Formats: sequence, C-alpha cells, structure tokens
Amino acid sequence: MQFYQDMVWGGFIGFYNYEFIEYEVYKENFLDENERARIKDAISKEATNDSQAKGTPCN
Repeated sequence: MQFYQDMVWGGFIGFYNYEFIEYEVYKENFLDENERARIKDAISKEATNDSQAKGTPCN
C-alpha cells in the first residue's frame, strides 16, 4: 500500500532530466526528509525503469 501512496505523490514532484522539482504542496505535506527520500526513491526507480521497479515499462 505504501508504494501506491508514494506513487500518487509523483504528481506533486517534477522529475526531469533525472532531477526532482519539489512543488510546494509536496513540501508542505512532507516535512520529514526521510519520507521525502523514500517517495523520491520509489518514483525514481519507476521513472528510470530501474531493476527494482515494480511496474513494467510503457511502450
């Protein structure tokens, strides 16, 4: 369940050219840096098709 909740926050984080842009709504809801890191890690793995990604690549 945590994975899916983390993915939802992907709409409030820009991920362009392998860099994150944290929008204000994201910063306001996640003050704890450990939570931010967990969410960014999950989003990064999916966006880059990392070997630990849970999804499958889009064609």
